[in-house]
Amino acid sequence: AQFGVPYLQALSAWSGMYLTPWPFCTIGQARTILRNARDSITAAGKAWGRPTNSKIEQIFLHTAEADLEGGLVGGFVIEAERLYKRVLDLLAEDDVSVESYAATMLKTHCLLGLGKLYLYDAERLSEAEAFARNALDILSSVDPTQRNCIDSQSICFYPWNNSALNKMSHSFHMCMSRQLVAEACIRSSRYDDAKLFLSDAVKDLPGNFDAAFALASFHLRMMFDSDADSCENNDALARTLLLKAAKMDTTRSGPFALLGVWYESQNDEARAKGCYQKALAIDPSHPVAGRGLKRILSLDELQPFCERATKQNSPVNGWAWRCLGQKRSWVDGEDSSAVICFQQALRCRDIQGQGSDSHEMFYLDPKNTSIVPVRESGETWGELANCYRRLGKYSAATRAYEEASIASDGCLSP
Repeated sequence: AQFGVPYLQALSAWSGMYLTPWPFCTIGQARTILRNARDSITAAGKAWGRPTNSKIEQIFLHTAEADLEGGLVGGFVIEAERLYKRVLDLLAEDDVSVESYAATMLKTHCLLGLGKLYLYDAERLSEAEAFARNALDILSSVDPTQRNCIDSQSICFYPWNNSALNKMSHSFHMCMSRQLVAEACIRSSRYDDAKLFLSDAVKDLPGNFDAAFALASFHLRMMFDSDADSCENNDALARTLLLKAAKMDTTRSGPFALLGVWYESQNDEARAKGCYQKALAIDPSHPVAGRGLKRILSLDELQPFCERATKQNSPVNGWAWRCLGQKRSWVDGEDSSAVICFQQALRCRDIQGQGSDSHEMFYLDPKNTSIVPVRESGETWGELANCYRRLGKYSAATRAYEEASIASDGCLSP
């Protein structure tokens, strides 16, 4: 129990072969669980003289770590990429005793992991789609109900010695691969293909929240896209699907945030406000809900929501830091404290790293989608520069104005 339990706890907490990885853990908790698992294996090696970290253990722990670094908020994407590739290399070696079906599922899992990492890099979008299509082709060629029993030389791991979980694992990865291909299609403006893949993903796993939410957000996106004439009745369908997703999992903030966008687009500010507030009650740093509430409330009314969001260790609460900076600069006249807020905002992914969120288009005002957006990082640098100028820090102000010009491609707001 001293040596085996932490390892099994890590595999159970990860659950990445049939659920979204680490469904109940923050990145700190997941790292602690994995560290305990590795420590227990090392201790077992000293106590029993067993080999430390066999290849099978490396495969599962590397895969679990790659999922947390690549999928949880605050993870190191470069490390996730290295670990996924390392697992693929280990699976390709001849001396790894992993049953063929298990090896196939692990391979597709890593391919999808790499695809998700590359999806938001414009230069690697084609690679992301290729990984997802490769995984989909592999999964389509496998029938989880007809495989041979695990032989005595293979691992005994719960997704592959339980027929129900085995089928669920296959369906889950089919669903993930279709969603990933669809997202790549959306980013390259192939909307009909995206709709087909997302609809198939829902059919693969009807009760899967992520599949249902992805289809709902697609139809909401089509409401605001001028090139989406072929998709009819997106307004009503988007609302229906978002309500369905919200009922499927009331602990997820995404559907409520996008319902707020839908109601705001219909000029129903009361319902939009309620949806945004519900989303922020679940996830105080939600970037879509925060920006939506900012469009409806004054800076004074928004302050409690911003303060709650900035207490979260989140890379996407830049909207909250920026709003606090605006409040302290424009309303309170406290440029010194505003500088700190703007600096914090510029460290956040939703301000500085725009292009990395599949729902980024919903950051914009849904009633004015024809307006060409200005990069928030450029505007935030400009607001920081104005604070420096009023404080008499002209060198810092000059550098900040230069950064603002670069970030906005020379299109600074007056």
